[in-house]
Amino acid sequence: MANKAKFTFFNVGQGDATLLELPSGKFMLIDNKGGGKVDVRKYLKTILPKKDDKYFLDYFMLTHAHADHVGAVNELFDEFEIGEIWYTGFEFKKKEEKELPDQYKQFLKKIKERENTHADKDIAVENDLINVQIGDVKFEFMAPPTRDVWDQLKESKEVKAYLQRLEESIEAGSSKSLSDLIHVGSIVCRITYMNSSVLITGDGEQLTWKYWIMPRFLRSCSSKLLHASHHGSKGFFISRGDSGKDEAFDENTEGCFTDGLLSVAPSIVVVTNKTKPGDKDHQSPPNEYAVKIYSSFRNVKRTVKFTSDGSIQYVIPDDQISVLDIDSDKRFAVDSSSEQASATFEKPRSPAVLFPNRFG
Repeated sequence: MANKAKFTFFNVGQGDATLLELPSGKFMLIDNKGGGKVDVRKYLKTILPKKDDKYFLDYFMLTHAHADHVGAVNELFDEFEIGEIWYTGFEFKKKEEKELPDQYKQFLKKIKERENTHADKDIAVENDLINVQIGDVKFEFMAPPTRDVWDQLKESKEVKAYLQRLEESIEAGSSKSLSDLIHVGSIVCRITYMNSSVLITGDGEQLTWKYWIMPRFLRSCSSKLLHASHHGSKGFFISRGDSGKDEAFDENTEGCFTDGLLSVAPSIVVVTNKTKPGDKDHQSPPNEYAVKIYSSFRNVKRTVKFTSDGSIQYVIPDDQISVLDIDSDKRFAVDSSSEQASATFEKPRSPAVLFPNRFG
């Protein structure tokens, strides 16, 4: 696709897998969740060239350590030659490493094996944006902070109070707190081409946005398309310490943080919408109240897209967004007998019910 940048947000259930086709014709896969309706690796094999009997993927970016982003990392490495890997450089301490997901441990082993042969990038932000350029496409990394910076930040009075409220609201805090720390270590990156930007947020939640990104990188957040943080969970707006698991909230609720959305000012928000039957919002994003806030924001104009409605394509410079029929193409269907296959899920919720627009 000469002179255009094309993003494809694949329908992989709850999790992320996003393909960026650069104007030069090179490809970058961002995260690698398996499941849903589309087998991403099958799809890639139809568009990527071969190199030494393996399909060649120019870039792979992994936002953070959770399994719904790492996915089937062994299969990815086995079936593809990857030119360059960009991954979170957030460091975990020895006692924390033991609790990391097995998929991420396997990923780190592969990175170790490549260290003398490939120019992989571990992304960790000290105080200034990390800028990377591929042709005319610009990548600006705002997060994660380095571990040293984070350890200093969490000692501040405000962050300490936040973490205390969070800890008090969580059962089995020791295991849950690592999950929150993994979210702190999530890559947040604005990708810009021809004055249009897409903001990739991984699972970065309010803790990162309120105390790290907003005080430092406010002017670098604005983007036409927002790939919603943590699949559209409420964590972008409100902490579990400020709102119980299933409590209703809106922008007027104490503790609700809308500055992140205001600074991004998106026209389009892409969320995962994969709710297991009987699950509450806190168990399977998106959160219905978070979706209402996204939907009522004045720049969005009710353009909220769900990946479970179908894989979604966004093209720059035309700024075109569409739901693709790739999901119904049997060539790319997930094998129902594989471990990556999804269970049966509810029909996606509609974002049509809006709050009164209090954002102006």
